[in-house]
Amino acid sequence: MNVPIETVLVLVAVGLLALGILSTNIALLPVLAFPATLVMVRAGPVSVSDLVLAIALLPAVLLYLRGGDASRMRPLMWAALAFQLMLVPTVLLNPYLANLLEWFHVLALVMGGLAVGWVVGRGGYARGALTLYVVGSAGIAAAAVIAGLLMLVQTGSYGEVYLPFLHKNFIGNTLAFAFLMLWLRPDWLRWNRTLALSGMVLCAVSIAASGSRQAMVSVFVVVALLALRRRENGGGRARLLLLACLLTVAYVMYSVRDQLSEANPFNSVAQRLEWFDDSLEIWEVSRSSASG
Repeated sequence: MNVPIETVLVLVAVGLLALGILSTNIALLPVLAFPATLVMVRAGPVSVSDLVLAIALLPAVLLYLRGGDASRMRPLMWAALAFQLMLVPTVLLNPYLANLLEWFHVLALVMGGLAVGWVVGRGGYARGALTLYVVGSAGIAAAAVIAGLLMLVQTGSYGEVYLPFLHKNFIGNTLAFAFLMLWLRPDWLRWNRTLALSGMVLCAVSIAASGSRQAMVSVFVVVALLALRRRENGGGRARLLLLACLLTVAYVMYSVRDQLSEANPFNSVAQRLEWFDDSLEIWEVSRSSASG
């Protein structure tokens, strides 16, 4: 099997970086998993983000098992394990190698992500990890805004922004997380308020440039839930932002209605409705086959 030289170089670089960090402090390696989620470049069969998470998983699990105050995390870990066990019948009934690999992939993402996050927070590295994530997200946001402006100048029209290796929904959802972090910013993060507000504006503009409706709805749902809180718990601030988010909901509804009225069977709304119908049809066929 021929492996591209770029893949080999990425693997070697990640391996050397991991060894260097492990030689200083094993708890620092899980911190890298946070900004690594932004790197969708392929490293062979997996992305760099998956590779870094896999490397960070071992020290995270070791530190998690060694920690004596993990009682609050155990219910989440048990819930994640229950979720994985519910997937086992599907894996057994559909014996494909890709299904088996995806089962382990989901296991690493769900339980591994929980372990990595807990270890980072318990070790006192949450501020650094989240700062790295937000800084990386700001870079993606700036690139998305520039790409959108170039599209507007060159074509005279507005369209959804895609970046190399980054789908519009990845851009939107990534920046939705960053936007909410910058907005909530608990005191222990010690982030500068002016920089945080500037970052929120940059993320909001880039989410709009991506055209990711799911990201817009995600932000709206979180803000709406927080708006139900009492004013002393941040509810008042959420209500002000909720008014602005209502404009994005109006845009999403208009966009969905516009695509439903199109004759194009390949737009995103029509495709998802078709996939939903296909899933129901497969489920009905499977149920009929099982009942004989």
